[in-house]
Amino acid sequence: MAQESKVVDARNENRVLFKGTDDAARDYIEHNFPRHHIDPASPALETPEPDVYLVGAGGKEMYLGPEEADPWQKVKGSGSTGGKV
Repeated sequence: MAQESKVVDARNENRVLFKGTDDAARDYIEHNFPRHHIDPASPALETPEPDVYLVGAGGKEMYLGPEEADPWQKVKGSGSTGGKV
């Protein structure tokens, strides 16, 4: 049985935008929120500000975009929810 994941708004994590399997949630983000957003006037080393998070069994993740070598990154301070990925 697949673990259910959800896509939540980064500014209000109580706002769930999508629920489904991990793969379906990743596809939803990749097609609807293709890149993280950084203010062009901000310093180059600023942390990316995502629009949404993927919340699954492995914790909270954000999508950095297809141009990255590892497009999915775990959000610091988010631990596992105890399930299996």
